[in-house]
Amino acid sequence: MTAKPIDDNLEKRVMELEKDRDLAAQILETVNRSGQGDDLIKKILFLIKKHTGFEAVGIRLKQGEDYPYYVTSGFPSVFVEAEKYLCARSQTGELIRDSHGNVCLECMCGNVLCGRTNPKFPFFSEGGSFWSNTTTRLLATTTEKDRQARTRNRCNSEGYESVALIPLRAGEMVIGLLQLNDRRKNRFYHEKIAFYEKIGASIGVSFARQQKMDELKKAKEIISRSPAVAFLWKNADSWPVEYVSDNVTQLFGYSAAEFTSGQVSYASIIYSDDMERVAQEVLTFGKDKTRKQFYHQPYRIVTKNGEIKWLDDRTHIRRDNNGNITHYEGIVLDITDHHKTESEKKRLELQLQQSQRMNSVGKLAGGVAHEINNPINGIMNYAQLISDRLDKDSPLTEYASEIIGETERVATIVRNLLTFARDEKQNHSLARMVDIAETTLSLIRTVMGRDQISLEVDIPVDLPLIRCRSQQIQQALMSLITNACDALNQRYPEYDPNKKLSITSRMFVKNGQDWIRTTVQDNGIGIAPEVRKQMFDPFFSTYPRDRKAGLGLSVSYSIVQEHRGELHFESEPKQYTRFHLDLPADNGWKVI
Repeated sequence: MTAKPIDDNLEKRVMELEKDRDLAAQILETVNRSGQGDDLIKKILFLIKKHTGFEAVGIRLKQGEDYPYYVTSGFPSVFVEAEKYLCARSQTGELIRDSHGNVCLECMCGNVLCGRTNPKFPFFSEGGSFWSNTTTRLLATTTEKDRQARTRNRCNSEGYESVALIPLRAGEMVIGLLQLNDRRKNRFYHEKIAFYEKIGASIGVSFARQQKMDELKKAKEIISRSPAVAFLWKNADSWPVEYVSDNVTQLFGYSAAEFTSGQVSYASIIYSDDMERVAQEVLTFGKDKTRKQFYHQPYRIVTKNGEIKWLDDRTHIRRDNNGNITHYEGIVLDITDHHKTESEKKRLELQLQQSQRMNSVGKLAGGVAHEINNPINGIMNYAQLISDRLDKDSPLTEYASEIIGETERVATIVRNLLTFARDEKQNHSLARMVDIAETTLSLIRTVMGRDQISLEVDIPVDLPLIRCRSQQIQQALMSLITNACDALNQRYPEYDPNKKLSITSRMFVKNGQDWIRTTVQDNGIGIAPEVRKQMFDPFFSTYPRDRKAGLGLSVSYSIVQEHRGELHFESEPKQYTRFHLDLPADNGWKVI
């Protein structure tokens, strides 16, 4: 009399095993199909519900820091809305986080997703799943401590007695979970849970793979619509191309297949006169084991139809575990049109610089006149004294020395002014920032004194020498100082103890190289937010039309860039402005 139930149970298990195999096969077939997109998970969930006969099934997937339901079937809409999110929140709606800054995920779903499962309890599996054949009994016989977290118990209140939560894994990472609910009891056993865990792993891997494929597809579409051509070059002779984006034909004339098949190497299309320099740059940057990327100086390539184009090349270095370079990857941009305008731009910049110099000279003429008048008056006074005391026994030596001192000062001022205004080429030379600043200030100190501006200068004499064209750096510094004086005069038309201008220079290290930062700071009107984006634009000025200002900061910006430096600023309206003129001590130029 007892044999039949055992046979019936075995027969039932065999039938379930066959159904499980059929389900696994159909899921495998589904995930291996291409073009599934967002429908993949929905199709898998439909197969699970159909083959298992569970009343309600659902899949949660990671979205930001939470794991909302991605798709459900059979759950009441009220239940789905109430249980959609798992992140615990405060009364004000703020996310609650643990001591490590991680969000706190609630209920049994949160346990499975966070790995808060303890297999010593029968309702947790070794594979990190939760399952129960009677949630009513589970809640009556366990505590929240046993259950590892505060449980909302909404599954039980909805009448679901059989509940299983299966993690969806992609490698070591849990990306979501599969939820199986039924109001009938005893729908699960250990072997069934182990089977669902295998299904969960398949879903996790397939979904992660689909996500990667979607991301790659989107990335390829973005690149194909952009002017940038993406390359992967092998670190070998002639730099053979292992990958190139499909938009390569628009720039090079060659197809992607011509590159990747080996018919055309990258080195073969580089213009012959530029090849040695490009190769040397690759060699130089590759020697630095810590370097991950570098920028080539613009170079030329020859297209399939013989056209010469200029490229901007931005490269990232790939290395193996031993630090050896295996590949180069990066993007190239067509800058031919930009390069064609460079000659014209340089011509205009020379005109701009000359105009700026002339404007500065005109502005400083009054101050220079004061500087000249003082020593002239001294000469006249001492000459008169000599004339009045024309006695051979008179001590004329003292007066003569005063005359010499005054005339030397006149000569220095005039010489500096002429050097500043002279339109001539200068070679790069080694210079001290303190000398450049002093020469510049000698032309404007009197103007600042007349405007009652307090000047503070702090430039150590032992700073590293810089390679520069001194006259050009002097011109850039002069522009910053005169702008600062204007800002102070606008805020303080008369004397004020806060009417201060400071000039400081300090050394700092950037990318292992010594730099000199010279800061010009004033307590003037500051720079309005709407003006900041145009500060370095040519011909932009905040002065009224009837006032002939210079050409803004564009000339200074060009000079600093030419010296491979940086010019930037900080400002608060009606408080202060700081301009930082940063120059590398060694910009790579030869000194003569």
